[in-house]
Amino acid sequence: MGSTRQNAFTLIELAVVLAVLAVAATFIMPRIGTATLGRSRFRGSVNRLVAVARQAREQAACQHQVCVLRVDIDSGAYSVALAGKDEAATLQTPVGALRGQLPESAWFSSIRRPDLPDATSGTVDIRFGPDGWADPAELCIEGPDEVKKVVAVTPPCGFVELRDE
Repeated sequence: MGSTRQNAFTLIELAVVLAVLAVAATFIMPRIGTATLGRSRFRGSVNRLVAVARQAREQAACQHQVCVLRVDIDSGAYSVALAGKDEAATLQTPVGALRGQLPESAWFSSIRRPDLPDATSGTVDIRFGPDGWADPAELCIEGPDEVKKVVAVTPPCGFVELRDE
């Protein structure tokens, strides 16, 4: 009677393979997680900006007053306030939680308005009127992995949409 040996992996061989995979995973997973987290934060912050701009449009209609979305290109901050009775006057009342900040991995590359030269620094105001009009604008945002998005405010109704650049 001969001994029959089956072709299979031993427990030690399986343990060695699992150990090698575990070591490889410790180097690979942080890189994948960090990149995914950065892209996720970027998408979330751009979606928040779109929501704030849409809320500015709605607040202008509800309050029967001009609402201004003020964007600070240098810091990546943005906020909404009601304009005074005179539209040219300074902003009076901040509107609740309608403000935000781009994450460190994202920035405004430019803001395009037909009535102004392209802005790459400073502050830009985008007005939303009580009867639906808005200043046309395109807010160009760049993020991780050279991802580019455009938040567009389109006249005459002030619709706000998100596009890829």
